[in-house]
Amino acid sequence: MNLSSRMAQSLNPNVGSAVVSLSTVITEALPISASIYTAELHALRIAIEHISLSRGKKFIIYTDSLSALQSIVSLHSSSHPILVDITYALANHLKKKDIRFC
Repeated sequence: MNLSSRMAQSLNPNVGSAVVSLSTVITEALPISASIYTAELHALRIAIEHISLSRGKKFIIYTDSLSALQSIVSLHSSSHPILVDITYALANHLKKKDIRFC
């Protein structure tokens, strides 16, 4: 069974998020009512939480979610709770880490 098959089997068939690194695979199902945008933000939050626990200093987060990336760098405030978590972590807890988004 390949990695993508294992990830697909572990997720709710509706909406889920996944983060893959050299040493870790994290998959999480989201409520059936969750939007794709919420799932994309959730995956970014999982990646950032993983980075915050890592001893490494340089990271690249690959995502195909332009809307999530635009929301993170936007100067407009958002009430989306996951986006608030992400921007808070980046601004306060991860200042000493070099995180790049691609």
